[in-house]
Parts: sequence; structure tokens; C-alpha cells
Amino acid sequence: MKLNILFIGLLFLITCEKESSPIGPIEESSFGIYLLKDKSLTIDQISDTDISRLEVESSPWLSASDIAFYDASSHYIYLNETSETLFTIESNINWNGQPFVVFANDKRCYVGAFHSSYSSLALTAPYIDQLNIQMLPEDILAISSGIETDDVRNDENVFFDLAAKKKLHKGLSLSLKDIQLLANADSAVVQYTFVVNNKDSDPLYVLDCDKMGSNLFHYYVIGLNFNNGTEHFSSDYQEVTGPEPYDTWNPEWFTKISSGHSIERTVVLKGYPHIPCGTYTCSFSFSAPVSIDSEQRELADGRYWLGIIDAKTFFNVTER
Repeated sequence: MKLNILFIGLLFLITCEKESSPIGPIEESSFGIYLLKDKSLTIDQISDTDISRLEVESSPWLSASDIAFYDASSHYIYLNETSETLFTIESNINWNGQPFVVFANDKRCYVGAFHSSYSSLALTAPYIDQLNIQMLPEDILAISSGIETDDVRNDENVFFDLAAKKKLHKGLSLSLKDIQLLANADSAVVQYTFVVNNKDSDPLYVLDCDKMGSNLFHYYVIGLNFNNGTEHFSSDYQEVTGPEPYDTWNPEWFTKISSGHSIERTVVLKGYPHIPCGTYTCSFSFSAPVSIDSEQRELADGRYWLGIIDAKTFFNVTER
């Protein structure tokens, strides 16, 4: 009797574990980005349609076999060929607003759309920006976040599927540690500390403000913004200028972070208006020059990380 109870208990635990984790096994064709069969539909027209009811093409526009790897932190897809090749497959459709469905682990994960930065409309869903395709290296496709509250790009089925195919890299994580107002009279000077952690299996080279200086660093990153829900404050420091020509970059700007390690940096940024008392959400975006092509990106002891990652924290401004 005790053995039967033990067996039933073990069976229950195994069943619960299977139900709480992504299903398997993983088929080579399970990950893919699919276009809809009806190319006349736009993302706005299907916004209220259940994802299970969308009719998609029988073959993916992008499959796992097209991918070298996917960076989970930046949501950059590193391709085996060029992104231009993908857009010549369906050359007669209007890409702006064209929906797509991401499949992984034999599930429909989320809906996104193609978008052009020329459009004045902001997308709530994740999107692939056609102008971004021209700016990024030819082997990279970026899935950007829409303005939805939850970032559906972080679907566990996508990560599980690509990890099973050994095509997932975890990339970087970012956090804000300390914020101080060094001055806050007619104008404000902000000092902030951030931490970049390498979660990847590869050593990664990242921009280092200590090597390139605060001015040039803030040409590439967006920091630090203050928002209390009604007012927004950011730096308008006029001396922040980029390199000449604009797509120039220098290996001496970068620091290598070994796998599992992190760097901590403190930066001073001036050019803020007076920031009134109150509680603010502070946001900071860390990025890298996008002009590093595939031949330059891979090094003998690591690779240059590309992308944009964000960090947020709360900060209370009080009278001194």
C-alpha cells in the first residue's frame, strides 16, 4: 500500500513538472516567424483577433535554420545570410504594418509587425523596423519592443526552443545602483552608477565610459531620464557630440566582461533643467555602436555585444 501511494505521488510530481515547463521534444522546424496568408491585413486590423485564429503561411518567413544565434537581452537575431535576402522573398507586399506571428516550441507565442520609422504611429506590439534594417549590419535583424506593458518577446517557449537548438545567447543585463543630484538650482547635475552583467557563455566587449569619457559615452547611451507621470526631465548637454564620421568606432572604447562577471561604472551628466521635488521613475538605456560588422565583431577572445538594454529605478528628489 505504501509503495502504491509513493508511486502515485511520484507520478503526480512528474506530471506537474511537465505541465509547468515548456513541452518537448523540439523539432528543427518548430521556431519560425510566419507571415499571414492575407497580406492585405494590417496589425491594426487584427489587434483584437485571437492569435489562434490567425491564418499563417505554410512555410516560415524566417526559420531556425536561417539563424546563427538569437541574443535574448537585445532581441537581435544574428542571421546566416543578409536581412535583405528575407525581404526579396515577398517583394510585392507592403511591409509597413504587415503582421507576423512568432512560433516556438510548437506554440504560437506572440504577434508582431513590420514598421517604418517614417510612420508617425507607435506600435503597441513588437516590431521589425525597416529603417533599422538599413542601419544595422547586414546580418542582424532586430525585434524591437512595442509600448505594451508586458514584453512578450521574453516568451519562455522562444528561449527554450532556441536554447535546445544551441542558438540562444543570454547577452547582458543592466541595473541602476545609485543616483545623486550633485546640483539642482537653475540647472541640475546628475551622478548615477550602473552595473552591466555578462550572462552569456561568451566573453563580451561593451562600451566603457571610463575609457571613452562621459561626453562621448552619452552620445551612444540614453541616461538618465526622470519621469513622474506628468513631467519628463532629461539632459540637454550641448557638448555631447558624436565621432566624425558618425559611424566611426574605436576598439579602445570597449572593455571585455568575462562570462558570469560584471562591471560597475559611475558617470556624471550635466545639462538638466531644475528637477522639482517628488518621486520619479529613472530610466537608463545602454547600447553600442551599430556599425560593427560581422568580420570585425568576432575576436579571438570574445565578441562585441550589440543592442539596447534598459534599466529603471525609483528616485526621490528632496529639497537640500
